[in-house]
Amino acid sequence: MPSDLSASRPLRILHCAVYGLRRYFELYPNIEQRLNQGFARAGHFVERFSPRDVARAEAPVPIRALGVGRMNERLVEACRNFEPDLLLLGHCELITADTIRRLVKDRATVCHAVFVTSGGEALREIAAVGCIAAHLPNPVDVTIDRERSFENKVWAHDLFFAGSEKGEPARTAFLRQLRDETPGLRFRIHKAFGEPTISGHAYFRALGTSMMGLNLSRRWDVPWYCSDRISHLLGNGVLALTPRTPGLTDLFGQDALGWYDNLEELRRLIDEMRHNPEEARRRARLGWEQARERCESGLVARWMLGVAMEGRQVVDVRWGDQVHVA
Repeated sequence: MPSDLSASRPLRILHCAVYGLRRYFELYPNIEQRLNQGFARAGHFVERFSPRDVARAEAPVPIRALGVGRMNERLVEACRNFEPDLLLLGHCELITADTIRRLVKDRATVCHAVFVTSGGEALREIAAVGCIAAHLPNPVDVTIDRERSFENKVWAHDLFFAGSEKGEPARTAFLRQLRDETPGLRFRIHKAFGEPTISGHAYFRALGTSMMGLNLSRRWDVPWYCSDRISHLLGNGVLALTPRTPGLTDLFGQDALGWYDNLEELRRLIDEMRHNPEEARRRARLGWEQARERCESGLVARWMLGVAMEGRQVVDVRWGDQVHVA
């Protein structure tokens, strides 16, 4: 990546990520697509490189592991053809450090910046000499997140959750108690407990018919950390019920989400909202507005480019202090 580039002019960005081309748009709500929309909205051109799909396509037989070497060569070829100003790597476990070094020959480090969805001490541990470590909030995108659940007069479901609980005993127990010991709760669950998975636009339709959504990440104690489901819930006007996580409570207002610290508090909150739908609508709309204002994909993209390419923050954001340089 040339050092004299400015994020203030149009850039060519090559974004390597899991696009799941063989799954035919099941994954279109993912964070990579949201960022791509944000980069485009910020005035830049994004090309997509899907390492897993290319590895499978380049293998002598359709087994991904056999095509990893060729895929890395194809990435080098893609960069020669496209000459990107910025190479963005997201969930790219198949791309080797040697390949990246070939693409940034004059750099002492492999990456200029690393963005993660956690913060605090985790950034200090991640940062390396010459590499910036920064928090990345889960972006909301107005072209992807189009539902407005708070506009419903009635909902098909009180509570929505999509996610796995296998291998997580505490998570399993939490969900099971909530499901089995909350009388009358219309709880729509996908993937957990062997329920069918949901993806693509069917996922958004389900969000649009749910009053509340459970934001239950695997960790509650990591500052700023949250799975991307929070952007799905808030972006589509669902009242997001989430643990009080340091950082998230700074990003969103007290009344914009339903905050809880334990199962009993969550149950009381659910019961309160079920008996006061106008309050649920008010909170859901406020969360929707704050997410669009504070975590909009174009804003997140401009902030990332400023930090990665210019070493500074070019826009004001609420997580701006979550940047660490070793």
